[in-house]
Amino acid sequence: MSVISLSAGLLFTVEVLSRVSSTATCSARSASALSSHTTSTGTSHRPKDRVFIRIKNLDFSTAINSCQSLSFKLGNPLKIASKVKMSALLPPFYLKYKEVLVEAGHSARIPIKYKPTMFGEFREFLQIDTDHGVLQLELKGTVTDPK
Repeated sequence: MSVISLSAGLLFTVEVLSRVSSTATCSARSASALSSHTTSTGTSHRPKDRVFIRIKNLDFSTAINSCQSLSFKLGNPLKIASKVKMSALLPPFYLKYKEVLVEAGHSARIPIKYKPTMFGEFREFLQIDTDHGVLQLELKGTVTDPK
């Protein structure tokens, strides 16, 4: 289990990055795909007393044996760094980091890969344990027809 420290990006910017590839590694796709993978909580309220995420789910969609990578941001408005632990995921979802140290006043981008090896629809919940409670992010994946 590795612990990393991330402090890049603006605190309140929510981005979901999409990467798709038919090879074993996920390669970059154009930034125009960002908005189609972002789901807002519908509120502009930003907690000032705890680590937070501003999305409720990530929706993946790629061909069988392809790879798509989406990221979400954890914001830390606190004046101290906060260690965050994340639950393990079942395939076809893969999480790179199990623990992350989010620096004070910064955010951390957390990548999740989706690599389906069979047809179907997949659903998983990522549990994010913080010093101030538990956050949950729903992951949904569908398999598209290869083009």
